[in-house]
Amino acid sequence: MPVVEAVAWHHEPQRGNRPCPGPLACVHAADALVNLIEGTPDHNRIDPPYLQAIGCGDRQQRWLDLAV
Repeated sequence: MPVVEAVAWHHEPQRGNRPCPGPLACVHAADALVNLIEGTPDHNRIDPPYLQAIGCGDRQQRWLDLAV
């Protein structure tokens, strides 16, 4: 089920059922970072309130640094 949620809700992670870091958070962040790298940053951006809610709010800048 976590993989299904990751695929289904990676554009809208707050709709997922898992309030902790896991596949959904990883796919959501990876998709947003790929869009940023490919030059489409307005398409499916990282959701900071979601990351805060799951305890990953402090990781966003690190992920961005690693991605570019």
